[in-house]
Amino acid sequence: MASDTQRRPSAMMRQKSLERWAHVRRYTDESESSFEIENSPLSTSSRKIVSHSNQLRRWVPPLSRPPNPQSSEAPPNVLEWLQSSCPADLIPKVLAFAGPQMMSRLNQTNRFFHETIQKDETWRVVCEELYKWKPGDKEPSSWFEFYQRSPCVPTDYSTIPKALQVACAKPGKRRQNQKQVRPIRILVRPGVYSIHESMKIQSQKHFSITVEVISLPDTVFRSSAQHHQEVISRPEIRRSGLRRFFSCTRMDLTDVIGSTETFLDDRDYLVQRSAIASSRATLVFRTRRSNEPLFRVQQGHLILKGLDITHFCEGTDIWNGNAAVQIQPPGDEFTPRYARPSVMLEQVSVTSQSGRGIVNIDGGTVVMKQCAIQDCAATGLYVGGPGSHAVVEDSDIYRNGVGNIIGGVARGHSGFYLEQGTAHVKNCKISDNTLTGISAVSPSNAILTLESSDLVANGSNQLELPPLGSVARQKTVVTNNQLKSNGVACFRSGLITQT
Repeated sequence: MASDTQRRPSAMMRQKSLERWAHVRRYTDESESSFEIENSPLSTSSRKIVSHSNQLRRWVPPLSRPPNPQSSEAPPNVLEWLQSSCPADLIPKVLAFAGPQMMSRLNQTNRFFHETIQKDETWRVVCEELYKWKPGDKEPSSWFEFYQRSPCVPTDYSTIPKALQVACAKPGKRRQNQKQVRPIRILVRPGVYSIHESMKIQSQKHFSITVEVISLPDTVFRSSAQHHQEVISRPEIRRSGLRRFFSCTRMDLTDVIGSTETFLDDRDYLVQRSAIASSRATLVFRTRRSNEPLFRVQQGHLILKGLDITHFCEGTDIWNGNAAVQIQPPGDEFTPRYARPSVMLEQVSVTSQSGRGIVNIDGGTVVMKQCAIQDCAATGLYVGGPGSHAVVEDSDIYRNGVGNIIGGVARGHSGFYLEQGTAHVKNCKISDNTLTGISAVSPSNAILTLESSDLVANGSNQLELPPLGSVARQKTVVTNNQLKSNGVACFRSGLITQT
């Protein structure tokens, strides 16, 4: 038989447990005494929260109760206030301020928050408050689906690679190297982001993948103060104000943006506060892996808007990977014509400190409008392989081919090198490149159309064309251009300051 000293610890534990449970019953049964908490969907979570810490006891969410405007008693906490006293039209705005991660937590709290978050009108307000949608844009059929297909970095996901997984996530399958099975538009808030993994685009059918800087209204405060660059490993804990009132023990993004990725587990989120003063997003890609581009487009359509791309990787293979953007179908499988890789860049600046800016080979397509390729170690824009196509309008290809001695890439490259394929260059400035401005090489398959452009102050020839009498030379069109070994010309893209 057990002695009294052996019984005493267990008796004390039972007494404490009963006291805690009595506290929970008093808290939740103030206005709904007819409900048994054992039958409540909150019973399990409430027991866990209360037994975890005495400090969390006051955060046990009450059952949903109708607002009582005649009551003068102040709500005990913010969650109670939202349910009892907050105006109905203000609740979605408070949820938008709290953020999608907190909305996911509250969605699992009780019926009131679950029903509020499930409303499509709530997601409309959230989309407006987070600037994913603005008046004048086309209204989607489902606001929740619109929010899912427009993840924002770093609001919804801390990095662009994690946001890209929304388009390729499939239940029961690993996410690495999956093909994108749905269109997606990734919105990036202004700032500087450090990226350490290459992004592969393999979208199926006619789906497009868009990465663009988010358009903030002029009324948003933009600090002009200069700050040092800092690494924020856990951005969530730095948020202050009303968000500190929300505190739960579990976080799950599944109900908000269709992902189980942990938002706080991130070591490569880098933001420079001074960059918020601008309206652009800078992507800095640095890796020790050999010949890794930032974007490797193998299938489907990629759209980039309002980005500044800086690239650096190890290796010297400037044809197969050592480039900021690599456009090339996979060589080991057939690619349907409708899914051939293509990239459209609008208001994008590209710099590769280790290799080429953009490489488009083996049947890919690149379209550049109001872009700048500058200060690349090797060629600014390279097009090669049968069926490849390039369109460059209102853009600058400036000061490329400077070399990377440490990385093994020698100095002396062209601004635009057209080995094979077709290219249309209109109203561009191509200048200060260490070798030629434009080189069209193949006598049979390098067809160039050049008009209203300035080729100025390049290292050797301003324009190199296929031999006279060749098929490619007969199809080449060069009209209304300025070709000078010395002189100045105006930049076209608006992304480079006139010097």
